[in-house]
Amino acid sequence: GFVFQNYNLIPHQTVLSNVELALTLSGVSKSERRKRATEALKNVGLEDQLHKKPNQMSGGQMQR
Repeated sequence: GFVFQNYNLIPHQTVLSNVELALTLSGVSKSERRKRATEALKNVGLEDQLHKKPNQMSGGQMQR
């Protein structure tokens, strides 16, 4: 695997919205997107960051 140097997060959207974006583009329903995105953020220890904007997080948090 590899890690991107740029995080490519949309700055005016919340962390949760950024994670949901890929699922939106894949045609996943809104309720399922929310469920999957929330679970993914919990899995990487970011459940307390859901409603923050990317600029409110550390570089390490954004990378996760």
